[in-house]
Amino acid sequence: MNSSSEVVDETQVTAVVVTYGARWNYLEALLALLEGEKQVKNVVVIDNASCSDIFLECARSGFAKPIVLRQGKNLGSAGGFRAGLEAACNLPNEFILLLDDDILPHHGAVVQLVNTYKNIRQGGSQNLLAVAAYRKSQHGNKSIPERSLFLHRHDCLGLNIFNFHQRYVFKIKGKVQTEPSPAIPAMKGCTAYAGLLFEKRILDVIGLPDDQFIMYFDDFEFTSRIIKAGGEIWLDVNSIFDDICDNYSIGVVMIPFLGYLMADSAVKVFYLIRNNMYLDRYVFLKNSIYYKINVMIFVLIIAIAAMFTFKYKRLTVILEGIIDGWNGKLGMNSKYNLFSESNNHNVC
Repeated sequence: MNSSSEVVDETQVTAVVVTYGARWNYLEALLALLEGEKQVKNVVVIDNASCSDIFLECARSGFAKPIVLRQGKNLGSAGGFRAGLEAACNLPNEFILLLDDDILPHHGAVVQLVNTYKNIRQGGSQNLLAVAAYRKSQHGNKSIPERSLFLHRHDCLGLNIFNFHQRYVFKIKGKVQTEPSPAIPAMKGCTAYAGLLFEKRILDVIGLPDDQFIMYFDDFEFTSRIIKAGGEIWLDVNSIFDDICDNYSIGVVMIPFLGYLMADSAVKVFYLIRNNMYLDRYVFLKNSIYYKINVMIFVLIIAIAAMFTFKYKRLTVILEGIIDGWNGKLGMNSKYNLFSESNNHNVC
């Protein structure tokens, strides 16, 4: 049986944050908040070759918890969180909390997550477990359909012609999923990094993030392994985390087709498309004729849209992303280097 001091140690948390570019103003606000969170004993900050000297800035601000690890180059979110989790595993704290540099937990939200985790464990769950905080940008519009959508698991990059009439003609939306209870299963079995709490021993089973994703959907692939290993991911709607910067990928996807064509970063669009396609094919194992029809129709529509908007170069980027993802080709593409666009560091 554990001693009382060991029980206390189990509630200690290592927060892992990845930052890059000119984002110290976001990171500073987060670190200031974490200084007051008693359960957070250490904050591992992965500095992906940012513009600021993060170690010096933390010292100037008087922060005691950050452990800053500066990388020689931008590893992307996948490489950054992989490095951060490796460092967190070497610390004595049993819990790990993943955070973006532009997210702010409400007061008491971290304690709430830990308590929810413990309550689920006490309720009899012996599976691998992770608990996600509620983020309006991620969870606010999700719903439980009143009835099943036709062939709903065969969509490609958000397009599914087979249930189009259900979604947009008959407007089958369903009830908001946050109504049933304070803690409910996360939809689709995977979720984003930010706001995710788990015991570090889970990494012995599922491993670390795949740094070949570079950025985008590496979090979905990472968390999908929890479900595949027989584990559970729960959403705690009473633990609220606020995004203080608009999510780039969500902003692109929310404008069908034109979002991919008009987005300001070819680099980010390439990895967004490629990794989404890879996730569909090799993680979610979409290989049906219905999925392939959706892929072909997506390509046709995006090509027509590119002709009318004169976005021929961007169409090439999108098609290269689709082809690489379809063929299972990950890793850094030399044509789409993270430092190849001057505005890349400052776009959320």
